[in-house]
Amino acid sequence: GNLNTAVFDAVKKLKVTRDIYFISSCFGFAGNDAGEDSKTYRKIVFNDKLNSYLNPKGTIICNDTRIGLESGSESKNKIIIIAGAGSNCFGINEDGKQAGASGWDFILADEGSGYSVGLKALKAIVKAYDGRGEKTLLSKTILEELNLNEIPDLIKWAYGRLFPKDKKVEELVNNFDPEKLMLEFLRNNAEMCGGGPVISAMIASKIMGANSSKILNYKNSGDVTGDRSAVVGYLSAAFYKK
Repeated sequence: GNLNTAVFDAVKKLKVTRDIYFISSCFGFAGNDAGEDSKTYRKIVFNDKLNSYLNPKGTIICNDTRIGLESGSESKNKIIIIAGAGSNCFGINEDGKQAGASGWDFILADEGSGYSVGLKALKAIVKAYDGRGEKTLLSKTILEELNLNEIPDLIKWAYGRLFPKDKKVEELVNNFDPEKLMLEFLRNNAEMCGGGPVISAMIASKIMGANSSKILNYKNSGDVTGDRSAVVGYLSAAFYKK
């Protein structure tokens, strides 16, 4: 997975010929918030390829806001605000007291995130189009960016293609990356019915020698009914050895 690649690429850049063993290490993950999350991420970190390089007692696994804060400031009182695909805020003072806000993912929070801002922009141009809101320069800019001719074309763009969470599932299944797929489920960036069994099937296929994956088909219920206001997606894939 990406975690192993990052660690081994970093080790390679050190140009150390002797065996590597990390007495202390720290891994920060987006989505690592609750106690159960920590257990899951610990299993991901101590995988078969990394396990022999890490000291369990000296390994810290935390939220990515914590490592961002430590690397970005040496002040005794500090705070970090992350505004990317999601949004999060974390701070710590000189007494060691910690506080956080947001980080609840896109349904419950994530105000100020790329997703939140983008959705507000799309809603603004739709409101401007039908008279519920003021005219905005965003209308022309967004249509040009999406290569659309007029505002009503947004309906097909928004509902007639893979939804973001479906698209992430399709991408990671096609890349045969069950570890990354598990992380995206935990972050709520991907979603599917039976996600656990699918990941188990991918891992079992790898154990049995499969090294490739191919998406056979993807459809959503809107392709059948024509109603794309609320759809359910269906995906089939094959795992095989080249």
